[in-house]
Amino acid sequence: MTEVNNVNEWNDILQYNKQVSYHKILKGYACTQDYPVCLKYLDVLNEFPDAKVILTTRQPNEWCNSLKQTISRKDPMFGNQGIGL
Repeated sequence: MTEVNNVNEWNDILQYNKQVSYHKILKGYACTQDYPVCLKYLDVLNEFPDAKVILTTRQPNEWCNSLKQTISRKDPMFGNQGIGL
């Protein structure tokens, strides 16, 4: 899947801590990576206890610079709401 079909639902989850069924919100996906699922990984793992998790590591400064250039920027796809750093 190349488009985000549930941006409003993810905004509600992240901004208002809305409780959801991750089985429902992730239906049709074979995997996830990074944002926004990484912010709710414990909730997702509770619903998918057999999920495989790959932890990657980076140098903190490189990661922060990458974050500032990508998901922390305002993005029209996410209602012009970056995660704000």
